[in-house]
Order: sequence, then structure tokens, then C-alpha cells
Amino acid sequence: MIMFRADADQIIATGHLMRTLTIAEECSGRQVPVCLVLSAGESEQVLKALCPEWEKYQIRTLPGSYRRPEDELPAFQSLLEQEQPQALLIDSYYVTEAYLKGLQGYARIFYLDDLRAFDYPVDTVINYDIISQEELPSYQSRYSGSEKQLLGAAYTPLRRQFCGVSYQVREKVANILITTGGTDEANITRKILESALQATDDNVAVHVVMGKLYRYKDWLGKRAEADKRVHLHEGVLQMADLMQKCDLAFSAAGTTLYELCAVGVPTICFAMAANQLPCAKGFAAAGAVIFEKHLNFQESFLEKIKTLTDDYPLRCRMSAVMRQLVDGKGAGRIVDELLEGTRI
Repeated sequence: MIMFRADADQIIATGHLMRTLTIAEECSGRQVPVCLVLSAGESEQVLKALCPEWEKYQIRTLPGSYRRPEDELPAFQSLLEQEQPQALLIDSYYVTEAYLKGLQGYARIFYLDDLRAFDYPVDTVINYDIISQEELPSYQSRYSGSEKQLLGAAYTPLRRQFCGVSYQVREKVANILITTGGTDEANITRKILESALQATDDNVAVHVVMGKLYRYKDWLGKRAEADKRVHLHEGVLQMADLMQKCDLAFSAAGTTLYELCAVGVPTICFAMAANQLPCAKGFAAAGAVIFEKHLNFQESFLEKIKTLTDDYPLRCRMSAVMRQLVDGKGAGRIVDELLEGTRI
């Protein structure tokens, strides 16, 4: 058995749970038993909304709040003793050194990291930031407490649908995609949508993906009724198909940006949180995306939309770089490591 520990709610959104589900699905495809461990509260409801086939997994909840991980240690240790997983993968910004040390010896521990907050005392650290050769020694030294480091975009955990996708950069932009993640508390979606409608003609369709926890669905529904160019999507299972249809995208610099890279959709990205900045800047520095840092200035969105819609060669170059950076096989590589040395 492989065990996963992650959560999701209005505060921390769905990203952590989504990417662990992606790796869990890869395990399931190899007939490897999976146990998903969540904190008591909203996480289980979000999990069942995100994963239509949730019943195929063993699901266990721990008492307390994910914000105080050390409080759950006794119950978690007892669960680990009972289940004896071959490996445990943790995805949480709230882990502490004491918490991770308290789990040592129960299983091989993998930690999926974005923050480099401290030197994690685990067996393996995974960080799929876009890392240049100049930056690599800094990452490796920061993770010296772990026995092994899986670093770079090769370990991006994407669903199987993003592996080997065929995509053509079309000369004329006819479909634009907007996706801001699971929550979008500041309703950045609204600024981008209005910019996209203003910057393009009546023949361009704008596709808006609403996250599971997006709070402004009523407003967005009314906006779509008022303008038939707006197409709303919720609970999209085949996101790669929708991305293939689009000629230009707006995306937060989370997992969805990596998905867009695997497909090759020219993208304007932005950071919804501080931890997304390295990703956004890394892709932009590589020439894969255009990074928009001024989320409060609609004029800036307008300018970048016009730049991409008018410059077909630029979109071609961006698409090629995106696909070179992300190949969609990261989840499989992570599962290879989770299963290393086991008889599963």
C-alpha cells in the first residue's frame, strides 16, 4: 500500500489534494492499493467532489486541524502501525520538523514541496519547480537532510491525459481559456474575462473554468447569459481536450500551468499566491509563458492579449518551449520511486 496525506478547503484550495490524487491514480492504474489520509472537516467532501471514483480508495480521517499537524501525530502513528504502508507521500505547507521526525520509521517518507521552508527530515523530497543549472546546487543544498531529491519539471505530477497530447498552434485565435484555480477569492477571473472580451472580436469564444470552491458562480452565470461568447465549464474531467481546443490561455501558476505546458497552449500566467511566483518566473525566464504580475491593472491584461493574438510566430515559439519543459510523465516517475525496492 501507498499512503497519501493532503487536504483541501476554502483557505488552502484544492491544489495539494489534486496533485496527490494524480499520483494516487497512477498507483491505482498499476494495481497498487492506495490509502488517502485527510484531516477531519471539509477535506473529505472536497475529495469526493474532485474524484468521481473515490470509492476505489481507502479513505481515513485524522482528528484535529491540518494547521496543527503535531496534534494528529498519535492517531497518525497508530494508523501507520496498523496499515504498514510501503511509502507515505505528504503534501502540506503546515508540516513541521517535529511532525516529520515523528513519522520516521513507520514508512519511507516522501514530501512534495514548493516552499523550501526548511531542510525536511524525510527520505525523499520532490520539487518540480523549473530549475536552471545555476539554481540546482542551491536546491540540493537546501534539501541536504533528505536521502534523495527528485527535482525539476520532469517530476510534475500530471494526469495521464496530458501525456503525448497532439496540439497545433493555429494562426488565428478563436478560443481563449481562463482558469484561476480552485478558489479565486479575489475574483481575478472577472478582470481577465472582461479584458479578453474587450480585446477580441465577436468571433472569439472565451472558456472559463470554474473551480470547485469558486464563490462567484452566480455573477459568472449572469455574465455568460449576457454575452454568448462566454462559455462556462465546471467539473471538467478531460481538461486536456478543452485545452487542445484553445489558442490562448490565462492561468494561475499552479499545476494547471504545467498542464498547459504539456499540451502547448500559449499562456499568460499570474501568481495567485507567493508560492506560485518561482513557477511563474521560471517559466517566463525560459520563454515558455508571459508572466503578468500586475493583477489589479486591467490595461496590462489587455496589452498582453493583443500581443499574443497578433503575434503568431511568438505563440509558436512559446508552445515549443512549453512542451520541451513538461512531457506529462512526472506522475509515473514519482510512482516508480514510491515503489522502488518493494514487491508490489
